[in-house]
Amino acid sequence: MGMTSLRFVFAVALVILAAPSGIAADQNAQPAAAAPAFGPQWRVLIGDWAGDGGGQPGSATGRTSYRFEVGERAIVRRNRADVAASAGRPASVHEDLLVIHAGSKPGEARALYVDNEDHVIQYAATWSADGKTLTFVSDVMPTAPRFRMTCRIQSADEHVLDFDIAPPGSPDAFKPYVSGTLKRQPPTR
Repeated sequence: MGMTSLRFVFAVALVILAAPSGIAADQNAQPAAAAPAFGPQWRVLIGDWAGDGGGQPGSATGRTSYRFEVGERAIVRRNRADVAASAGRPASVHEDLLVIHAGSKPGEARALYVDNEDHVIQYAATWSADGKTLTFVSDVMPTAPRFRMTCRIQSADEHVLDFDIAPPGSPDAFKPYVSGTLKRQPPTR
């Protein structure tokens, strides 16, 4: 083995020996404190909610929770609605998960929605200037319906949620689908 090859082997050995201690140090390091991903207006959502409402699928009662996750870099909403039987439809359960995260620009938020009816929806989320209305609008897809979910803050303990649908080809022709009122509940332990 030549001197250059020996130096190369020695250098590789040093890197291999040094790597585990560097990895361990990184795992023990505290993450740098970063600016919050969400402004203060988001905090009004955090907690447990119960509600009732109705619309095209029928009347429903349900529970919703909003929680900060991963160092307040995401808000996770879990929702369950028990839909009563009506007009020949059997009773059903609707469950969904909404993961809200900061967008690529300051003040911008995005959300991923998934439910037990095989819907997967990407939303842009914006607050009104007065901080009383949060609107999620799905991305435009030419051959698919477009969705809008609006949360109107009535007080710290009550808000109204409206869900509207626009038909394919008419992305801004939203029509009401369901609406409900949510009331804050004591925390569940």
